[in-house]
Amino acid sequence: MSAPGHLPMRLQAAGAHLLVRMVEPEALDWSAPFFRDAVPADAAAQSMQPYAAWKAAQNPPDPDYSDVAIIAHVARCGSTLLARNIAANDRTVVLSEPPFFAALHGRLGQLASEREALDAALAILASWRGWAKARGKRLVLKLSSQLGPFLPLLHRQMPGARFVLLHRDPLPVLESLARKRTSRLRAEAEGEGAGILPELEGLDADRYLLAAASSYLRAITAMGVLADKAPCIAYADLAARYPEICRALGLDPADAPPWNGAINAKARGQARHTPYTPVPTAELDAFAAAHPALLARLQGDYHRLCAKHPMPAL
Repeated sequence: MSAPGHLPMRLQAAGAHLLVRMVEPEALDWSAPFFRDAVPADAAAQSMQPYAAWKAAQNPPDPDYSDVAIIAHVARCGSTLLARNIAANDRTVVLSEPPFFAALHGRLGQLASEREALDAALAILASWRGWAKARGKRLVLKLSSQLGPFLPLLHRQMPGARFVLLHRDPLPVLESLARKRTSRLRAEAEGEGAGILPELEGLDADRYLLAAASSYLRAITAMGVLADKAPCIAYADLAARYPEICRALGLDPADAPPWNGAINAKARGQARHTPYTPVPTAELDAFAAAHPALLARLQGDYHRLCAKHPMPAL
């Protein structure tokens, strides 16, 4: 087993070696918006061992994942705001985009196959499941939007897990991604990783936007596969449907504070209490006018998803 009192934090490729890094959960900064930001600066010195040796010492994960709830989403759709609201419930442990699931889309080190990457992620998740259960808490996992293509696989391999799917119209998603550009999408624009979908080539001159649109389209396509098995929630409905979302994730809404839409979700410390300022309509209109063909293509797919899986009445 892993070192006493420690839990696996992430996989790390270092030259020819693949390592598991461990960290004390009690040392995490649980107010951080993302799991990677919660890890103390000295985590590298706490505990580290070769992945193969660590994996060989682990018990197989419990095949019943009913103790796990999963938030899957497109980028910039309020998933971090939802995660921070759920984290206010002291009966939960929320892992927001834990790095160990990056093995699926990153194929770390010697993990050449999807099966190996999934086994690694689930093995590390097993320790977090045990830690949460021992404290009488429900584990809620907010996935990265990069994992969109893997949602059907995760749903099959995690029987009993409660999934909620969050989506949003592509206009504000792409406008936000264009305004706050990410290194991942820059790399995909240059041909790394998942890259640009062939059907989107030529729809815009900005290859970064084509990479962002490809990521969005992959995510909503996967949601279309799972929408009959999990609730699909639109960004605009998060506040109104928050109690329903809690129940879908296996939580009792009465155990948590009411929805707080004033959280500045991705900020830390006192900045969290600075109200979020929506993008002015004029700026969204200008972005739409500058990228008509790409947005028309995405909105067609998005509206088909919404028409096929309409929201049930509250």
